[in-house]
Amino acid sequence: MQATEIEEGLWHWTGPAVTTSRGSLDKGSVYYEAPDALVLVDPVAPVGAHTDPFWRALDRDVARVGLQVLVILTTRKHARDQEAIENRYSATTVQAWECGEHESSPAGRLPRLPTAVELRACGRGGERAIWLPRRRTIVAGTVIHGVDGVALSRDVGADAAPTTHAAEAELAALAELDPRHVLTCVGPPVLDVGGEALRRALS
Repeated sequence: MQATEIEEGLWHWTGPAVTTSRGSLDKGSVYYEAPDALVLVDPVAPVGAHTDPFWRALDRDVARVGLQVLVILTTRKHARDQEAIENRYSATTVQAWECGEHESSPAGRLPRLPTAVELRACGRGGERAIWLPRRRTIVAGTVIHGVDGVALSRDVGADAAPTTHAAEAELAALAELDPRHVLTCVGPPVLDVGGEALRRALS
C-alpha cells in the first residue's frame, strides 16, 4: 500500500494490483474532505500487514472530521470494499453511473452529492469521472489509467467499448477542465501536470 497526500484533505492510496492491457497496475482510491462530507472514491482496503494500520488511520480521520461518510463508485466494476466501509461507518454509497452529468441523483433516488463534488461524462457508458473544482482534480475510474506517475493512457483492454464521436467529445471536455491533478483508480496518479498528461493521452 502507498498513501500519498495530494493536498490537505485530499489523499490517494493504492491497494492490490489488477491485470490490465498494460500489465499489472495497482488499484487506486481517493479520500477527500469535502465541506459537508468525507468522500471515498472507489475505496479498496489493503491486504496483509497494511490492513490494520489502514483501518486505524481511517477510523481516526472519520472521528476527526465528524461528517457523513459517502462512498462514490465511478463504475460497477469498482465495487470493491464499500460494503465494509458502509458497515463500519454507517456510510452511504452513490453509484455514479446511475447519475447524469452534474446530477446529484436521478429522480431523488440517490443521496445528494457533497458541495464541490461533480460528476462528469467520461466517454464510457456505465461510468462517470469525478471533478473536484476546488482542487482542480479529476478522479478517473477505468477509462483513463495511470502509467508511471507522469503519463496517462486510455483503457484499450478487450472489454473497452469502441470510441465514438460522442465519447471523444466527453473526454475532450474533461481535458478542457485543465486539471492540476488526475487521480486514477487504476495505476499511479499524475500530480501537478494532470491537464498536460490528459491531453497527451487523448491526442
